[in-house]
Amino acid sequence: MFRFLARLLHEFSYSLSFPLVSFSIVFSNLPTTPPEQPPTGRRKPNSIKRTPFAMESLTDEATVAAMRADPVTPVETFVFTFPTSRDFTPECRVYYTPTLDSFTTSLTQCILNDPSSHPNDKAAILPQPHLIFNHGRRTNLDATSLVAFTKGFARTQTVLSFLDLGDLEHRTSTFRSLLSFFPTALTLGGRSTGSRSATRAQIWSPARKLIFFTYPLTRGLSERYEELLQLEDNVDVLFVVGDSDPLCHELHLRAIRNRMRARTWWIRVINGDHLFMMKGDTVQERKMCDIAGQIAARWNVDGGRDPNKTELTLDYDMVKKEAVWTEWLEDPEKKVGGAAPVTVKLTISGGNLPGGVESFVRTLPS
Repeated sequence: MFRFLARLLHEFSYSLSFPLVSFSIVFSNLPTTPPEQPPTGRRKPNSIKRTPFAMESLTDEATVAAMRADPVTPVETFVFTFPTSRDFTPECRVYYTPTLDSFTTSLTQCILNDPSSHPNDKAAILPQPHLIFNHGRRTNLDATSLVAFTKGFARTQTVLSFLDLGDLEHRTSTFRSLLSFFPTALTLGGRSTGSRSATRAQIWSPARKLIFFTYPLTRGLSERYEELLQLEDNVDVLFVVGDSDPLCHELHLRAIRNRMRARTWWIRVINGDHLFMMKGDTVQERKMCDIAGQIAARWNVDGGRDPNKTELTLDYDMVKKEAVWTEWLEDPEKKVGGAAPVTVKLTISGGNLPGGVESFVRTLPS
């Protein structure tokens, strides 16, 4: 508010050179409770009212039992190498649930291992991924939490993960190369550094969804969120972040989410650190991350995201040794609506001003 007033006064600063100049400012349309306004221009994160729709329940008895149990059809992993440039052929893994029309593993392995096979031929015979995913800076594709998350996701959707130990730019280029060969992947994701490179790869790509299995918002005294603020308002972002993550503190995460133009959701993992090691309890780590992957896969489908319900808590029952979770809930700190436009009338009188009295009216947007 005061910034706008300063700007208005600056516009008429020429009058200060005249003696006996007085100012009077009148405000109108100052509501005590800000009413909801239709969005104008670029929309603010999570501020648009949508037509309510019935999301699939995550906590009914049958769903909980199915998510905790082993999958009816086990998830399979197919390991291969795939050339993404002349100088780089990363190891890749496809996590998928086999169906009756799944590809023939022996034939696929033969073609993929043939150096003369064109990348397009290799891509065509593989299960087409919904998500392309990259690991963290000091981890690889074999990390317990990452494997559990990926397999949980792959119960219903196919994941293509790739190994790239390069810097952000190198990983970003690998993302974009794989996107060109696997256009069915409309979601990018990663763990820690892989999340940052996925964010960069999304810009100027057809992908419109991002899944972050931890995100390094801070490192020491530096903050790293520039990529997040570049995301457009037609992008949906899911953060899977523990409440004990020193690189993505809850206060930092909430502040950045409020500044982002993209719509955001958050799975809060209780006692989860940056590596989701759960204090060394590998059973808890595997179960929690598997459920997180399943919830992320349900979020990734059309109709699986309610823009008004953006936070879900995932915990662990130490007595029953099983994961427990909530439905998607509204953010209790979410700002509802915006302030009504305020009209400011600026009157300049006295001195040697021509006409004696000048009035200017400006309407400040909310």
